[in-house]
Amino acid sequence: METKQLLTHLIVAAALAATGNAAALAQPGPGRHTVSTEEQPRGVLLEEFTGINCGYCPHGHAIAEKLATACDRVYVVAVHGGMFATPAPDEPDFRTDEGSQLISEFEIERNGYPSGMVNRHDFYGSGSPVCSRSSWKLFTKAATAEAAPVNLYASASFDGQSRKLDIHVEGFFVADNQPADQELNVVWTQDDIPGPQNGGLMGDEYPHRHVLRDYVTPIWGDTLASPQQGQYFERDYTLTLPEDINGVEVKAEDIKVVAFVTCGKGDVANVTGCRPQYANYSKPLAARLSEPRIPIGNYWGCNFFEATVKNLSDRELTEATFDIDVNGSVATVTWNGSIEPFGQQEIKLSRQYDTADNGQNSYSITLKTLNGESVEPSQLSGRFASPRQAMPSVTVELKTNNEAGENTFCIKDADGNLVKEFGPYPDGQVTQTSESAELEAGKVYYFEVTDAWGDGIYSPAGYFTTRSADGSLIEQAYAIDDFGTRSVFVTSKAASGIHDAVDKAADGEAIAYRTDGTVTYKGPKSSMKLPTGTYIIYDCASRTATKVTANNNN
Repeated sequence: METKQLLTHLIVAAALAATGNAAALAQPGPGRHTVSTEEQPRGVLLEEFTGINCGYCPHGHAIAEKLATACDRVYVVAVHGGMFATPAPDEPDFRTDEGSQLISEFEIERNGYPSGMVNRHDFYGSGSPVCSRSSWKLFTKAATAEAAPVNLYASASFDGQSRKLDIHVEGFFVADNQPADQELNVVWTQDDIPGPQNGGLMGDEYPHRHVLRDYVTPIWGDTLASPQQGQYFERDYTLTLPEDINGVEVKAEDIKVVAFVTCGKGDVANVTGCRPQYANYSKPLAARLSEPRIPIGNYWGCNFFEATVKNLSDRELTEATFDIDVNGSVATVTWNGSIEPFGQQEIKLSRQYDTADNGQNSYSITLKTLNGESVEPSQLSGRFASPRQAMPSVTVELKTNNEAGENTFCIKDADGNLVKEFGPYPDGQVTQTSESAELEAGKVYYFEVTDAWGDGIYSPAGYFTTRSADGSLIEQAYAIDDFGTRSVFVTSKAASGIHDAVDKAADGEAIAYRTDGTVTYKGPKSSMKLPTGTYIIYDCASRTATKVTANNNN
């Protein structure tokens, strides 16, 4: 590769002279090292083998992206190579020499595309670390639950005038019984490269992310001599980023450095990564809006909106203004915080508004200024229905999947404040339950289900159903995708008398009210007599509600 000709591999000279090899090992000195000496959780290197003419690869990309979004210790390297990466004459070439070597070494062609390796570990016990995309999450979770035998720290800086990229890597061996054959590997990747993707449904504008552009070290790493518990090592590398590789532009703002330690060609002991600090690389203030992890669903009506903001400039973003338009009513909202140069963050924007009488609403969020300066607008828009109607007494029927430890189930108010949390429910088994909540009348609430790893609630299928105390349906969801969903509802003011009665009721009493919320009886359950009609009977002792039909005062 062209970049190899521009690579200068710098090692600490004193360490080289002392050791006579490519490893720089040192004992701790005050303030000398940044890497932690405390036991740390292990990071995960997910090497995703992919291509531009692979119909199933977009699904693999989606899984990899969700894992990287779910856990900041997951580092994805998308290796383009093999039969599906060969470009047509008018297509970009994302292949690398190192990628071809990896595909050959690990016999990726035998496993098909997309496939991957999670820390190059053989989780199957099959003799190969290569696994299908359906296993990536399971193996990633298992790996992140382990302690790292070696801690890693990486930093990088980029100079826009010289296009020099300086990389610094530190390590500290935490565990005893360190394997002798350990190597430090350093690569760099690039995000958001537009190009074709069979099955991506975006023409030539599919955003290819985590694309391996080149190895900084030799493909099997730089040898770390005599690793021992309590030892440090450090490495410095300098390379010049080319303007392009194989005709594909190298945008410095989209690159990431990934450093990992391997045991020979096998298991990854740990991995870390970083985005560079930038100098002499001026990019005008700009940002791009996209959906948050949990987008607005079919129903909304809360006092806030959310958006993911991508900083496209070399300056830290500390302030932004947005015009939020709901049904033609526009309000300007200010956000304050911090988004690093070329970084990304999900933000929350407060906005009170009235929903439409017909229940159909439109909204748009338009970026207006950054750090007090007018910028090119970026917009996020959509539609939603007004909140469902409900009584203040709400019942939630739940069925978890067998990974309930990844999920949260809760009710929040219109400002996003937690009102009640259900569970936690046991992991490793399916739980089916019914939970109740007593809420204030005349307010907006939402029932929220979240999934930490972004694969929804499946296998076996989980679901939720929200109902008013009279049994009437608020909403149900039998397929919960991605990072979760919300069910938004407004409690009926007509039912406020129920709560007054509940608050003042004794444990041995019962309350009967009609489906419109009118309280008909409050007193001992044994003395209850009701006119003909349909009622909700609330038992104050058990705090349960039952729908009944009375006939002839029985």
